[in-house]
Amino acid sequence: MRRRTFLALSTTLLVAGCVGSRSVGTPKTSDPEATTDSTSTAISTPADRTYRECSFQILHYREFPEPVQNEIDGALADGKYTAEKVLLQETMNTADGCVVKDDVYYAPSVEQAGDKQVLRVNRDGDPELRDSRTLWVNNETQKELVVRIRNEEGQQIREPTHLPADDGGPIHTTKKIGQYEVELEYGEATETFDWNVNWSYGSPKLTVEKDGYDVKQSVADRPLCQFEYETTEA
Repeated sequence: MRRRTFLALSTTLLVAGCVGSRSVGTPKTSDPEATTDSTSTAISTPADRTYRECSFQILHYREFPEPVQNEIDGALADGKYTAEKVLLQETMNTADGCVVKDDVYYAPSVEQAGDKQVLRVNRDGDPELRDSRTLWVNNETQKELVVRIRNEEGQQIREPTHLPADDGGPIHTTKKIGQYEVELEYGEATETFDWNVNWSYGSPKLTVEKDGYDVKQSVADRPLCQFEYETTEA
């Protein structure tokens, strides 16, 4: 028995999880000329901005507008990208955000150098989520359950946890993004569970029984970021 129940993650939980406090696509600077009523909504581009900021922590390269992609490409190719204004910092929070390209995580940074701005995009070998994820395990096997957790290199990341029969609770908490192998040993039986730690998965809860395990885990399908300012009228 290996049942896996995925629970849809609501928008509220999504915003409270691996995203910032600003809502998706909301610009940091509001336009004093923008008006809202029951029949129309007008949103114009602020004078000092080109793009809205997306509040997700992790953004894939393919999501960015082409001019921002060109900035990232330039920084990766030459070690840095220099311009009067770096547009990437408008589209995301560079303080703790990550750019993912070809399955590699990069940590962008922007610094002022005279009248120019300099973008660097350095590989992040230890990317972390803003909020942690916790592995929960309940032992219903009627035997002692031994839980081992290994990283992608096959190394145990902590000492094994021994759960008596009819016992359970939180086993391990982490913010580190990656895939972990969870080994469940009880009596002569051994089961494995692949634990994915990233923005789209919540904390898994495993119930281990004599014939296998059941997993309940929340999964988020995040909306696309809206970088462009638009003017709409009803």
